[in-house]
Amino acid sequence: MIAVGIIPARYAATRFPGKVLAPIQGYPMVHHVYQRSSQCTSLKEVIIATDSSQVAEACTLLGDRVMLTGSEHESGTDRVAEAARNYQADLIVNIQADEPKLDPGIVDQLVVYMDDNPELSMGTVGSTTLDPDDVPNPNVVKVIGRDGLAVGFYRQLPSPLPEGDVLRHLGLYAYRREFLFKFTDQPPSHDEQKFHLEQLRAVDMGTSIGLVVVDFASMAVDTPNDLEQVVTTCNG
Repeated sequence: MIAVGIIPARYAATRFPGKVLAPIQGYPMVHHVYQRSSQCTSLKEVIIATDSSQVAEACTLLGDRVMLTGSEHESGTDRVAEAARNYQADLIVNIQADEPKLDPGIVDQLVVYMDDNPELSMGTVGSTTLDPDDVPNPNVVKVIGRDGLAVGFYRQLPSPLPEGDVLRHLGLYAYRREFLFKFTDQPPSHDEQKFHLEQLRAVDMGTSIGLVVVDFASMAVDTPNDLEQVVTTCNG
């Protein structure tokens, strides 16, 4: 199976514009993601997909593989799908550009899981590092895992809870090539729009989503304060 990793890097992020170029130890955040992703043994190639010439120039100068995409995309997955059409890969891994401390081993676990389960069209990752304070926080997305599958994604957990393990959802996705194109050809679903969770489109499509469970403590950068915490950790 051939797998490629694509990092969608939109410059005009709503909550933190330009965050993909935010400096960490003298290098843009997205470059750190690219470097860590390039350590994955399961990926044939890693590509940064961006609509920004500024991002493309900065990353190209550092030796990163970059592809310019259209600016009309409403989601990172749409940008990934455009870039994926240039590669004859069996599996496309969508790697978030705001995870500068990404563990390459988790990507490899997800790819191996998808290789071992060819009946699955899509896979993602859940972490056991869900603190009590995270449970009521709508900015921390929760996933319910049961029998190796993700059976629900929530900002606020429902009552009663569906049967399964409550985990922190990590924004890492693996798609079979043709399913990725099918997914992005579909309009946003009702639940996706209601809860602002793109992965609910796949749930509403009736897709079985594989789930890899890890104990990785994610440090995604959504705000300048998040960036300060990551920089402090990197310098510690």
